[in-house]
Amino acid sequence: MTIKQWIRSLFLLVALAAGLEGCALLRSGGSSGSMTPDWVQRGSTLVVDGDKRYFTGVGAAYDKLRPPLLKKIAQKKALAAINEPIKEYLKALAAPWFKSLDKETAELIKPDTILDGLLKRCTGLAAIDEVYVASDNGSTFALSRVDYMAVRMEIEATPSAEPLRLFVTNAGIDPDALFNQVATRVAQAKGKSQKEPSADGTKAAPTKPGGGSQED
Repeated sequence: MTIKQWIRSLFLLVALAAGLEGCALLRSGGSSGSMTPDWVQRGSTLVVDGDKRYFTGVGAAYDKLRPPLLKKIAQKKALAAINEPIKEYLKALAAPWFKSLDKETAELIKPDTILDGLLKRCTGLAAIDEVYVASDNGSTFALSRVDYMAVRMEIEATPSAEPLRLFVTNAGIDPDALFNQVATRVAQAKGKSQKEPSADGTKAAPTKPGGGSQED
């Protein structure tokens, strides 16, 4: 084999390896590149997209670790992070019910326990929807997702949540409209926190998406 043929073969092997790596990334629901997906900046929140509603959790892993480990860390954080937006919705849904309960009734039915159980069940519905790897530094982000209707169905299917369901129905609460309201409130709070100055008068530094912290 001549040097020219050897170099050509080497380039072909490198190209093949890169192609296989890209295929593996796509099979795992991932993407990479310089265009950061909207969900990375949006973070863990409630999303209204046309007639679609869903909860998202975003996890991030940075630097110094091999890509497979970064991906696992980001996915684990994303699955944990979705707890917060689901909790915001359930708290808003249950708030009027909590206020309507007298002390004796509250001690009997334990509404906090009911809500905690619902939160755990709904958070358990989360699945990884996408993974993004930044092309400049290899920072890895993972997106978990739970459809809103899946949460509604979980509330309907949970026997212990019957008192909450009855109250929501009798009080004429519109769960869909409530989701939209909570989504708007959370988005506004995120925007405000990014614009507010810090104690020394300087603009607050942006936080890492999904509350991710750097891993050493």
